[in-house]
Amino acid sequence: MIDRLTSDDTERRCRAVGASQRSPSNSMKTKIIILALLLPAMAIPKPFDYDSSVTYVKENSPLGNSEKEHPLYVAAVPGDPPVFADVHSNTNNLSLRQVIDQTRYNGKDVSVIILRKKNKTIPVFRRIVKSNESTDFRLQDCDVIMLSKPGIPEK
Repeated sequence: MIDRLTSDDTERRCRAVGASQRSPSNSMKTKIIILALLLPAMAIPKPFDYDSSVTYVKENSPLGNSEKEHPLYVAAVPGDPPVFADVHSNTNNLSLRQVIDQTRYNGKDVSVIILRKKNKTIPVFRRIVKSNESTDFRLQDCDVIMLSKPGIPEK
């Protein structure tokens, strides 16, 4: 009978120890799963939006260049160094190729995203423009033109 009590006690203790050891590992597994689900969401590039892009261009353009009549806001996508941003005047109805050729992407293939005031987060133009290509796309005053080397992630 003593053996029986001893073995029952031992069995209960083993179960208690096993349960206490399982709880932290289950808790740790839960934390790892939650972290694994959250990390990709944090790494997804946020889409451009019109207002923050205009602010970015104005803050990073040369002094005195941010307020022009018929502005076009042009910038390199953050992540494609070196940073540049400028406000161009669209008084002569510039073509997209003319704007590109006024940047460091002159004569190069370039990834282009254009945002408009009406559709603040949906690009009206998004594609790679080849170095020798002239598009029929018509720029409008206050367009935001984000440029990058093809393949640079858009953040």
